[in-house]
Amino acid sequence: MSKPISATAQYKPTALQPVVKLPSVKTQNNKFIEIIQDKKVKQAANNWSNWGSAGLNFLTFANANFHFSDQLQGAIEKVSELVTKATYLIGGVAGSIDLWGKKNPLSFAGFASGIPLTLLSTNYNLYLAYGIPYGLGNFAIITDQREIVDKNGEPIPDKDGNVQLVNGDFSNRGWVKGLKITLTESAKIVKELIQKPQRIKKMSHALFTSSVFEMFGPLIGYFGIENLGSFIRSSGTIATQTAFLLHNDSSKKSSVEDHGKVTLKSSIAMGGILGILGSAIDFIKRVDFISEKIPNLTNLSLAFDRGMGALVVSGIMDIEKNKSDKGDSKK
Repeated sequence: MSKPISATAQYKPTALQPVVKLPSVKTQNNKFIEIIQDKKVKQAANNWSNWGSAGLNFLTFANANFHFSDQLQGAIEKVSELVTKATYLIGGVAGSIDLWGKKNPLSFAGFASGIPLTLLSTNYNLYLAYGIPYGLGNFAIITDQREIVDKNGEPIPDKDGNVQLVNGDFSNRGWVKGLKITLTESAKIVKELIQKPQRIKKMSHALFTSSVFEMFGPLIGYFGIENLGSFIRSSGTIATQTAFLLHNDSSKKSSVEDHGKVTLKSSIAMGGILGILGSAIDFIKRVDFISEKIPNLTNLSLAFDRGMGALVVSGIMDIEKNKSDKGDSKK
């Protein structure tokens, strides 16, 4: 029952209720989360932030090299840096909220760690530092694309011969179960790679391996060996984005034979191409004689990276939409 409006009232109303009910903090928070998790809001935020950041970074690079307006270059660089960092922050917050709902512990930790890392990093080393959030965040895709296998590491098809996947949404299984499954499947992937190295062609295996290098690179960089750290991070990311080319829509049925083959039908796979370009450029910019001749390579790298982010996030949201539509059709 609602509390009386008057602070001096010593009784609780029975028949009469306050005409105006002030929303509680909990209700306001729930509405805020609902707005953030709304698919249209997430899609709009993804498109405007990532593509906007990609465009600004490309403009910054182009103006520095083709001199459309030299007097504006300083201002463009500042705006580009602010927008880029804001985009990374938006992605970190949105991803944290999404993975919190899915109770995916490693990926949640990755997106959450991206928030302080973005604030503490310079624009020049932002891409390098973000290897840790990227690497941990990839576990959501690793478990989504991870096949259910037997004791020999061979896929167990369903009755129709279609591949069965672990699924990285642990909302119905809980945090502890999610962590246990992720760690168990990761250990299995390592074992399977040792037994049959050719399994690296599977997306879950390739993405797991490359994500380890993505996280290891920044750690080396923090010890002052930035060039080596950047090489490890970029190599891992190129492998990661190459693994994205193997991506198949996990909401669609595919045979065991077809699962993990190169396809460009997914926007996640298309994002992989931009990611490869961005990662390669981030390492090349650290070669002095190249960066001296081609200024603002950092912005070109970030332009490709944000384009990659837009496509990958869009692809993930499309998959979730398809899953949701199929779930509704079964009701």
